[in-house]
Amino acid sequence: MPSLSFYKSKDVIRWRDFGLPEQKGSDGIAFVQHLFDISRDDAIYLIWDEIIEDNNIPKRLKALKSTSYNFTVEEKELTYELNYFRKAFINKPLLDFYNVHGVEAAKINNDCIFNSTEEDPAFLYKFGDNSFKTYRPLAVNKTRKFRGSNNGNVMEGWQQLPQKGDHLFINKSLKDSMVLRNMGILSTNPSGEGSLQFLKSKIRELNARFSTIRILFDYDPAGIKSSTILKELTGWENVFLDKEKDCYDNVVKYGNYFWLSNFFKQFNLNFYDYRN
Repeated sequence: MPSLSFYKSKDVIRWRDFGLPEQKGSDGIAFVQHLFDISRDDAIYLIWDEIIEDNNIPKRLKALKSTSYNFTVEEKELTYELNYFRKAFINKPLLDFYNVHGVEAAKINNDCIFNSTEEDPAFLYKFGDNSFKTYRPLAVNKTRKFRGSNNGNVMEGWQQLPQKGDHLFINKSLKDSMVLRNMGILSTNPSGEGSLQFLKSKIRELNARFSTIRILFDYDPAGIKSSTILKELTGWENVFLDKEKDCYDNVVKYGNYFWLSNFFKQFNLNFYDYRN
């Protein structure tokens, strides 16, 4: 899947870059802002200078206005949404521990763009400090699976870790981290395999808090590439599953934790209750 996609919303062309730690808007002005790493106001002036002045297009009499982009979510209690995670034997107490909720309504500038339904369950991951992400695992359009706000500089599952531990696995997604914690194995993950910038700032702290750290990304080209980069930065060991690409898919396919348990025996781990 490409990391950069374009789509049309209410006759306006918008974009989404899943490789960005935090995307600030989805219109053309935001695209220029990220392309040149400048402020939104500077992007407006740059567009004006290069498109309007350089091409001698008559200037408008009124100033350009930036488009506001305000993404908000109203949460709801998990009900039928639990069926999705029950396939991996993840029940509500663990979801509560990880601050996972249902989505009553997700809005952009007060316009509802989706809500949770039985056919298309939507989850709200809350990380604190007004940072959050929505997840729609069954969305037909994969570019609409994730939406977030202020979640570029977070490690998912970070707040659920103990202060000290004998091991830690850096996983690919929160649902994989939850599968491991369901087994008593400590895990956290960046907001995406391609979003390693914030994780880099935590390397020294992680090394001080955890005796052994391993990288457990998906066994696919994207996961192998990202884990190789992270290994070169940290010296942490790379490990991969040889049955299914990630922990959640493994449990769902085989209907139990037996295979994963056998896989992790090689590491001689101490196990942690998720309330510790």
